[in-house]
Amino acid sequence: MPDLPRWIHLVYNQVLKIGFLFGTPPNDVKSVKLDVVAYNQYTFETFTKQITLDVYSYPDPVNSQLKMKIHNLNLEDLMDDSKRERLLDIFRTVLWPESAADLHLVELHSALAAGGRRPARRTDGEGVILTLGSQAEFPEILRDLEREVSPLWTSRNCPRDFKKTSAERHFRTKGFLMDWCSFKLVLGIVTYNCHCFFNS
Repeated sequence: MPDLPRWIHLVYNQVLKIGFLFGTPPNDVKSVKLDVVAYNQYTFETFTKQITLDVYSYPDPVNSQLKMKIHNLNLEDLMDDSKRERLLDIFRTVLWPESAADLHLVELHSALAAGGRRPARRTDGEGVILTLGSQAEFPEILRDLEREVSPLWTSRNCPRDFKKTSAERHFRTKGFLMDWCSFKLVLGIVTYNCHCFFNS
């Protein structure tokens, strides 16, 4: 693995042959320079390029956060705009329409990095743990959903087909297998840096 700051993670998509850098920087980080080295395994040539990550804070703090785990995804799946937007649209259009203007990913982690187990079949996905954030208040439908799943919080991991909730159909029809044991709403203002822009 390359030598990166602790908050920057690298995942590689074998199908697309693309690597993705992602992470949530500490609040005191304004800019990071990275030396990228490319290696052609057929010609043994190497190329280097320096890129700068400029970090800009969101203009307004997040008031509401939604923490969840999805069983059947890998990190690189959420780097795909269409899949990420499909997930966000479930909240923007059905469960949390008030967040449509500013709903975004706050945190993203591999379930394996959080102590999860590899799935028996590689095609099942290793699982991702993510946090969504918005300034919008949580609507009653999300509060009801949290109350519905709260008895499951004592379970460390929900099996993939353990619990069907009132909202399950919205996720299943879009191809997402939720871990309802980890679904939680978090209130309180949170400030963080999260917009990174590349300058080469």
